[in-house]
Amino acid sequence: MTTIAEDWTLVDALADDPGTLAEIERDIICRAIRTVATATGGIVTAAQIRGALERPVNPHRIGAVVSGFAKSGVLVDTDRMAPSGDKANRNSRRRLPVWYAPNVEAVR
Repeated sequence: MTTIAEDWTLVDALADDPGTLAEIERDIICRAIRTVATATGGIVTAAQIRGALERPVNPHRIGAVVSGFAKSGVLVDTDRMAPSGDKANRNSRRRLPVWYAPNVEAVR
């Protein structure tokens, strides 16, 4: 019987690349923002984004993505605040901005 050696080099490299996970999680967050914005006429809150995530992601990454969109004008601050609702970090009563996405397709 012949034994074939398996080469897992590429798989190992992919698994060890933190950039890959960051890109996957960014895509998940973007889809959640688009889902929420489409359903609410463009209004987006942190609690809604967390509720629309397909799977858990690094919570710091959510803030980083939203902050990047806010700085680039993709998300616009409405000057309103909403409860965070994040009980995992004991921030359920903390108030966070309510954002408006004027162009949902720009959330990429």
